[in-house]
Amino acid sequence: GGRNNTIKDCYATGVNSPGDLPNVWGIAVEGQEGTMIINCGAERYNLGIFINYSVDTFAVNSSVKDSTYVGLSVSPDIEGNPSI
Repeated sequence: GGRNNTIKDCYATGVNSPGDLPNVWGIAVEGQEGTMIINCGAERYNLGIFINYSVDTFAVNSSVKDSTYVGLSVSPDIEGNPSI
């Protein structure tokens, strides 16, 4: 977890070639409050940008390419407490 963090101007590229089993997460944050993901991107992952159990956390001007399942995911924790 953390508070008021900034992830800025980063790009994550999975090491596997298209068609291979993908990597899991490109950019992932969990348990954050007031965190920003700005001008970022990810490619060749199951989940491009993953925000889990976080409040007031967002991705702006970010892109995802060649994701297997989800480009941007905002998920609750294991007990069902929502990300907001």
